[in-house]
Amino acid sequence: MLEGININERISFIYSKDKEPKTEIILKPLSSFEMMRLSVGLTTGDIESIILASVVEIKHPDMIDVEKVSDYVSSLNVEVLTELMVKITSINNLTDDETKN
Repeated sequence: MLEGININERISFIYSKDKEPKTEIILKPLSSFEMMRLSVGLTTGDIESIILASVVEIKHPDMIDVEKVSDYVSSLNVEVLTELMVKITSINNLTDDETKN
């Protein structure tokens, strides 16, 4: 039996080196069509689009509201973004060829 992607699933991501109080980033799997559209060629802009399409919510005790997820995500350092992209990649099961760029 073929199993589909549960796009309603929510996955918690906490950066491995985060200190207390930790920031929790809630992710969702992308639909197959979203992944096909975003992963062709995988430029830096596509990687940004994949991350922003995957982030559903940001939870942090010191933040009442994050007005713009994109502003917060773009403020993260490269090491955090890399770990976040690895998590998103595993959630969406991208192949090695798709992720090497």
